[in-house]
Amino acid sequence: IPRGRITEIVGALGAGKTALLRQVVARVLHTGGWVAWIDARRTLAAAPWAGMGDRLVVIRPHDTKRSAWCADLLLRSGVFALVV
Repeated sequence: IPRGRITEIVGALGAGKTALLRQVVARVLHTGGWVAWIDARRTLAAAPWAGMGDRLVVIRPHDTKRSAWCADLLLRSGVFALVV
């Protein structure tokens, strides 16, 4: 996944998109980067992500339409190495 670019992960239900992203998130956290995950639909289960560390921030906007706005702010901040 190229850094500094927008990458879309698509696939059928149960194809492993979240598992792939979990590995990417773990790698970024391991290298010391901060990760923001925008959970627009509020479907992200907390238990599998609990041990990932303090540099993983989950954003749950009140309105799904605010997700793009949240992503824009997070990316412009320069703090996060990865925004999902």
